[in-house]
Amino acid sequence: MSLLKKFDGLLPAIFSEVVINDLKEKAPRDIKERGIKKFSTFWNLTAFDYPNYRPFYEKDTGERRFGALHNVLHFLEQNDPTLRLSCRSWLSESKHFYNRILDPLLEEFLQNSKVFVTFTKQIFFYDMYDTKIVSENFGKLRNIILNTQDEMIKYMIANYTSDFVQRDFLFMFDWMLPKHNRPKQHKYLEIIVFITLQFIMG
Repeated sequence: MSLLKKFDGLLPAIFSEVVINDLKEKAPRDIKERGIKKFSTFWNLTAFDYPNYRPFYEKDTGERRFGALHNVLHFLEQNDPTLRLSCRSWLSESKHFYNRILDPLLEEFLQNSKVFVTFTKQIFFYDMYDTKIVSENFGKLRNIILNTQDEMIKYMIANYTSDFVQRDFLFMFDWMLPKHNRPKQHKYLEIIVFITLQFIMG
């Protein structure tokens, strides 16, 4: 395991590609199923290393980060019941570590939340946000909630966000937060509400 983690640290894009290639839409069904199993096994074995170690995180590359995670989440919408069930099993096994799934989605939302607020409180996005990624991630969040029922909702209500998500949130949403008596940490549901409201207002 330690050797695989070192390999991922040195060549993250290649490491992720081994799994991502098996999860591509055009891959044969048995290859996709194998890819989900490979992803799920490594994901579960590294659960307690998070957030110091984040697998399938294509840092310092031009690729979309957490590409393998995004590909696996697509299978929640698959027509093939076997692939959909494999993905749901992985999701169920991750129930104590939902932060590992929520954090990458929130990171992308926050990266697409660069706004300018006028003195009349009008909101303008000063950097073009990727509409495809935003709408896709809202769809993934919806599918996760539908497949976990109240488990994910309860997790978002009860748990505080990871430190790096909180830091980015405060930077992006400083204008919307109260100036005094701010909480030191926000819960997942609070941040998702802020993000959703901003996209509606923008």
